Amino acid sequence: MGRSRRNALREARVMVLEALFSREYGEGTHLSPKEVFPAKDDLDPKSREFRDRLLMGIQENQPVLDSLIADTASGWTIDRMAKVERNILRIGTYEILHEETIPFRVSIDEALEMAHQYCEPEAIPFINGILHRIGMEHSAEKAMAPVPQREDPGS
Repeated sequence: MGRSRRNALREARVMVLEALFSREYGEGTHLSPKEVFPAKDDLDPKSREFRDRLLMGIQENQPVLDSLIADTASGWTIDRMAKVERNILRIGTYEILHEETIPFRVSIDEALEMAHQYCEPEAIPFINGILHRIGMEHSAEKAMAPVPQREDPGS
């Protein structure tokens, strides 16, 4: 068990990003965790629960998330954004608004990690600015909470 909880949650987020991204090329149907994620994976039960809750929550709240993202991204519609960027924004926005135990800055940092891996460099400040503004305007008490120390400094 050489993987930290933080890395397991990061892997869960990437799995959700991949599922949402692939849905963009399909019929736009509602994805069930059992349909898109392997029955056996390396995630611990809490990370698997987080992954499934994230996927379901984003889909159930997508119209609200998309509206909030578009309103925050002055001059940009959700359809004008690159598919991977809008899905990273959906993940980050959902976490900021609905995952009470995840600090605001952690949600943004994790979204930016995915952006560094999957997006063009210009997208990173765009994603950062939108998520920061959403957090400050819609979850200010969470935005001011201290960030817990990392469980393993090497992650």
